[in-house]
Amino acid sequence: LTVIPTFGGQSEEMQQSFNSMLMALTLAVFLVYLVMASQFESLLQPLLILFSVPLAGVGSIYGLYFFGSN
Repeated sequence: LTVIPTFGGQSEEMQQSFNSMLMALTLAVFLVYLVMASQFESLLQPLLILFSVPLAGVGSIYGLYFFGSN
């Protein structure tokens, strides 16, 4: 009986969880895009809105850092 030492366990579980979360996030963004595209009756406007949300988040974090807030 030979035991081969390998690294894994918790890190493998964490990697699988991150992959599942990435898949869920991708699906959620796609479904939100579909709903917004049907409401706006445009393919470009929802894309611009979804693109501006991460930029607003980065800008707000930079603003908090710039003004010394937590």
